[in-house]
Amino acid sequence: METNHEQIVTGVSIMAGSRPFLHVVAGMAEREEIPCTLTAKIHPSIGSENQGMMDALTASKRVATILAHRGFVVLEAHIGWRNSRIAIEAAPKCANLGGAEIMRVVTAEFDERTMSVSIHGVQVEWIMRRPL
Repeated sequence: METNHEQIVTGVSIMAGSRPFLHVVAGMAEREEIPCTLTAKIHPSIGSENQGMMDALTASKRVATILAHRGFVVLEAHIGWRNSRIAIEAAPKCANLGGAEIMRVVTAEFDERTMSVSIHGVQVEWIMRRPL
Protein backbone atom coordinates (compact mmCIF):
# COMPACT_ATOMS: atom_id res chain seq x y z
CA MET A 1 0.00 0.00 0.00
CA GLU A 2 1.23 3.47 -0.77
CA THR A 3 1.01 6.32 1.65
CA ASN A 4 1.89 9.98 1.81
CA HIS A 5 3.41 9.60 5.30
CA GLU A 6 7.14 9.31 5.55
CA GLN A 7 8.66 6.53 7.56
CA ILE A 8 9.32 7.68 11.13
CA VAL A 9 11.56 4.87 12.33
CA THR A 10 13.59 2.59 10.11
CA GLY A 11 11.97 -0.83 9.93
CA VAL A 12 8.49 0.37 10.92
CA SER A 13 6.33 0.68 7.82
CA ILE A 14 3.37 3.05 7.63
CA MET A 15 0.12 1.66 6.19
CA ALA A 16 -2.14 3.73 3.94
CA GLY A 17 -4.90 5.43 5.86
CA SER A 18 -3.23 4.87 9.23
CA ARG A 19 -1.84 7.43 11.62
CA PRO A 20 1.71 6.94 12.87
CA PHE A 21 2.05 5.32 16.30
CA LEU A 22 4.47 7.82 17.82
CA HIS A 23 4.01 6.47 21.34
CA VAL A 24 4.68 2.90 20.16
CA VAL A 25 7.72 3.58 18.03
CA ALA A 26 9.30 6.01 20.50
CA GLY A 27 12.36 4.39 21.98
CA MET A 28 12.51 1.48 19.52
CA ALA A 29 16.10 2.31 18.59
CA GLU A 30 17.25 1.60 22.14
CA ARG A 31 15.36 -1.69 22.31
CA GLU A 32 16.78 -2.95 18.99
CA GLU A 33 20.22 -3.20 20.58
CA ILE A 34 19.01 -5.61 23.26
CA PRO A 35 18.29 -9.06 21.79
CA CYS A 36 15.14 -10.58 23.19
CA THR A 37 12.91 -13.55 22.60
CA LEU A 38 9.13 -13.43 22.60
CA THR A 39 7.86 -15.54 25.46
CA ALA A 40 4.63 -15.39 27.39
CA LYS A 41 5.26 -13.99 30.82
CA ILE A 42 3.06 -15.51 33.50
CA HIS A 43 2.12 -13.01 36.16
CA PRO A 44 1.55 -14.77 39.50
CA SER A 45 -0.94 -12.10 40.54
CA ILE A 46 -3.45 -13.14 37.84
CA GLY A 47 -2.73 -16.86 37.96
CA SER A 48 -1.63 -19.21 35.21
CA GLU A 49 -5.23 -20.33 34.64
CA ASN A 50 -6.10 -16.78 33.54
CA GLN A 51 -3.07 -16.19 31.33
CA GLY A 52 -4.74 -17.48 28.15
CA MET A 53 -7.63 -15.09 28.60
CA MET A 54 -5.24 -12.18 29.24
CA ASP A 55 -3.30 -13.05 26.07
CA ALA A 56 -6.55 -13.17 24.06
CA LEU A 57 -7.59 -9.80 25.49
CA THR A 58 -4.24 -8.26 24.59
CA ALA A 59 -4.35 -9.65 21.02
CA SER A 60 -7.92 -8.40 20.54
CA LYS A 61 -7.02 -4.92 21.74
CA ARG A 62 -4.02 -4.84 19.39
CA VAL A 63 -6.12 -5.88 16.38
CA ALA A 64 -8.95 -3.46 17.26
CA THR A 65 -6.41 -0.63 17.45
CA ILE A 66 -4.89 -1.57 14.09
CA LEU A 67 -8.35 -1.68 12.48
CA ALA A 68 -9.38 1.64 14.02
CA HIS A 69 -6.21 3.33 12.79
CA ARG A 70 -6.93 2.02 9.29
CA GLY A 71 -10.38 3.61 9.39
CA PHE A 72 -12.57 0.60 10.18
CA VAL A 73 -15.41 0.88 12.70
CA VAL A 74 -15.15 -1.79 15.40
CA LEU A 75 -18.67 -2.83 16.46
CA GLU A 76 -18.03 -5.51 19.06
CA ALA A 77 -15.49 -7.97 20.40
CA HIS A 78 -15.90 -11.45 21.84
CA ILE A 79 -12.95 -12.63 23.89
CA GLY A 80 -12.51 -16.34 24.51
CA TRP A 81 -9.89 -19.01 25.11
CA ARG A 82 -10.36 -20.74 21.78
CA ASN A 83 -10.58 -17.75 19.48
CA SER A 84 -11.31 -14.09 19.90
CA ARG A 85 -13.69 -12.45 17.45
CA ILE A 86 -14.05 -8.80 16.42
CA ALA A 87 -16.99 -7.56 14.34
CA ILE A 88 -16.44 -4.52 12.12
CA GLU A 89 -18.82 -2.44 10.05
CA ALA A 90 -18.91 -3.52 6.40
CA ALA A 91 -17.28 -1.01 4.07
CA PRO A 92 -15.86 -1.17 0.54
CA LYS A 93 -12.32 -1.22 1.99
CA CYS A 94 -13.10 -4.57 3.69
CA ALA A 95 -12.24 -6.14 0.32
CA ASN A 96 -8.61 -5.15 0.99
CA LEU A 97 -8.60 -7.43 4.04
CA GLY A 98 -9.21 -10.50 1.90
CA GLY A 99 -11.18 -12.97 3.90
CA ALA A 100 -13.47 -15.85 3.13
CA GLU A 101 -17.20 -16.34 3.26
CA ILE A 102 -18.13 -18.28 6.39
CA MET A 103 -21.92 -17.98 6.23
CA ARG A 104 -24.52 -17.05 3.64
CA VAL A 105 -28.22 -16.32 4.15
CA VAL A 106 -30.47 -15.80 1.12
CA THR A 107 -34.09 -14.79 1.49
CA ALA A 108 -36.64 -13.28 -0.90
CA GLU A 109 -35.57 -9.79 0.27
CA PHE A 110 -31.79 -9.94 0.63
CA ASP A 111 -28.51 -11.83 0.21
CA GLU A 112 -26.36 -11.66 3.36
CA ARG A 113 -22.76 -12.90 3.49
CA THR A 114 -20.63 -13.06 6.61
CA MET A 115 -16.96 -12.66 5.74
CA SER A 116 -14.02 -13.49 8.00
CA VAL A 117 -10.26 -13.06 8.10
CA SER A 118 -7.68 -13.86 10.78
CA ILE A 119 -5.43 -10.98 11.85
CA HIS A 120 -2.75 -11.79 14.44
CA GLY A 121 -4.78 -14.79 15.60
CA VAL A 122 -8.01 -12.81 16.05
CA GLN A 123 -10.98 -13.57 13.82
CA VAL A 124 -12.32 -10.37 12.21
CA GLU A 125 -15.85 -10.57 10.75
CA TRP A 126 -18.12 -8.29 8.77
CA ILE A 127 -21.52 -8.78 7.13
CA MET A 128 -22.19 -7.76 3.53
CA ARG A 129 -25.90 -7.42 2.79
CA ARG A 130 -27.53 -6.55 -0.52
CA PRO A 131 -31.18 -6.46 -1.45
CA LEU A 132 -32.45 -8.83 -4.14
